[in-house]
Amino acid sequence: MQKADIIAENLRRFRVDNWSEGYFSINEAGEVVVRCQGQSIPLTNVIEAAHNLGLSTPFIIRFPFLIGEQIKKFYRAFQHAKEEFNYKGEHKAVFPIKVNQNRHFIERLLHYGKDFSYGLEAGSKAELFAVLISDIPENALITCNGFKDREFLDLAVIGKQLGKDICVIIESVEELVGLIDIYRRAETIPDIGFRIKLSSRGSGKWEKSSGEGAKFGLSSTEILLAIDLLKEHDLLDRVNLLHFHIGSQITNVRTMKRAIREAGVIFAEVAKLGLNIKYLNIGGGIGVDYSGSKSSSLASAEYSIEEFANDVVFTMEDMCNKHGLERPGIVTESGRVIAAYHAIVVTDLVEIMGAEYDLSHYQQTQNEVKPLLELKYALEYMNEKNYIEYYHDALEFKEDLRTMFTLGLCSLVDKSNGDILFQEIVEKTIAIALRKGENFEKDPFLRKFLAEKYLCNFSVFNAIPDSWAIRQLFPIMPLKHLDRPCDNFGVITDITCDSDGVVNAYQFPDTAENEYLPLHDEMADYPIGIFLTGAYQEVLANKHNLLGQMNEISVDFNEEGKLDVVSSEQGDTVKDVLNGMRYDDAFINNQSKRFFQSMDNPKLFRRFRSYLNSYTYMIKDGHD
Repeated sequence: MQKADIIAENLRRFRVDNWSEGYFSINEAGEVVVRCQGQSIPLTNVIEAAHNLGLSTPFIIRFPFLIGEQIKKFYRAFQHAKEEFNYKGEHKAVFPIKVNQNRHFIERLLHYGKDFSYGLEAGSKAELFAVLISDIPENALITCNGFKDREFLDLAVIGKQLGKDICVIIESVEELVGLIDIYRRAETIPDIGFRIKLSSRGSGKWEKSSGEGAKFGLSSTEILLAIDLLKEHDLLDRVNLLHFHIGSQITNVRTMKRAIREAGVIFAEVAKLGLNIKYLNIGGGIGVDYSGSKSSSLASAEYSIEEFANDVVFTMEDMCNKHGLERPGIVTESGRVIAAYHAIVVTDLVEIMGAEYDLSHYQQTQNEVKPLLELKYALEYMNEKNYIEYYHDALEFKEDLRTMFTLGLCSLVDKSNGDILFQEIVEKTIAIALRKGENFEKDPFLRKFLAEKYLCNFSVFNAIPDSWAIRQLFPIMPLKHLDRPCDNFGVITDITCDSDGVVNAYQFPDTAENEYLPLHDEMADYPIGIFLTGAYQEVLANKHNLLGQMNEISVDFNEEGKLDVVSSEQGDTVKDVLNGMRYDDAFINNQSKRFFQSMDNPKLFRRFRSYLNSYTYMIKDGHD
């Protein structure tokens, strides 16, 4: 194959054009590049810049400009839909910071969202505090979701006193009672919203976020009780928003249309009871196509942002016409689709762990057991006519040998010899299949046997915890050498002491390759990228095995279209993660001195203490 054909094949094989939204591609040198507004930078250049700053892998690469690109795409989609369907209500977006609470991320989000009055959503006291000290645009909306104690509610009241456009979305009548009590003392109250419990359910992994058994939302009875309570305190005019949320990562937009129609009925009913609803907050949930399959599978979304906006606005217009309602503003709380693309985890290959035996390792013995003799025969006489039959026979002989070894009827040398012969048979089977143009990849055992473990310097539990927790797919691929065929089957494993530290599913859910990743037979200088990690992963990351927060580098294009390092951050040291587990500095110092005081070896003590400042992940060039 020509070089250009190989690159095109790798683009297709890794589905880059499907999941990347045009932000990533492969250049003529076989390197993955990030693209924006006609400019591109190889990720290997970013890796080099990180190394020059003293950052070793694993690290997070941030592309803040991709936050801005997604915001613009999002707003333009809703603006176009409003114009197409002549919808007169406004559109306001708020970002739920639970998706990514990193200060630098929030600052860039608000920077790029300033022209669109982009707001923020908080679901806890700490989140609301972070929101209130952020530079939110003057006309931006702040929404408060989740369960709220009196302190949370008081923070919201303080936000109102600071002049913020803040709305407390009520989850229970008890919350409303608490808010009214604070109002009596403070003589200030934020706007109020009702989270309504719909019977309509979402689609995908989080479909249970709505429906009659959902965790959140006011029932019809609770809505009536809340209205009576507000009337009693002459506060009915403070309610200006209805909110529902049918779950994250909505796989198809039909569920949202059903929810809007059901919300429209409630909207019309509460209007009859005196509520002047200004906004309908439809929550978040716009999906990200992690698998690149453009389907309704759990890791995908069968619609685009533009299709979502069109369907939402059309349904809103239709719903208002049907019930004779004023057009409310549409509030969206989508976070995943805004944040996911801007961050990549880069790791490097530590070791390829595969079976690399050949007949030179075979140890001849006297009185070889029968399964060994059968394997020898199969290897010698296998040909194009009988290779499938002999391969299946070899599977049985290998199992017979395993049983004999378990029962103590053959030696470790016999077992080793059997493994070597079987590998030779598998390799001969594949070679014959390739010569005949047959697809051996359909055989699950052959694929599993061929798959080598690529030990990479990272933690699944820290970098992509959703891969472990809910088998979320993330696009993964080598970042260079893509001008060469990826002939190996690989499974990505991490450096934790945990069997779950393995990536078990890849971006090919509709193919036989789902459990394996096409890779090269490389060792030195083989960076691997894990994409679309900007949403939830840092928030949910844990420190299993005390592997801590990763190094970070944030880059942008300068005016000349070249790489510009915006910022960099060191990841956790050994001391950092120990401090986080209550090993404070005083305890570390006292214990260290106690164990070394009798040795009178200050050099060894300094050497021991130096590792407190070491990066928690593997360092390629360690010191003596």
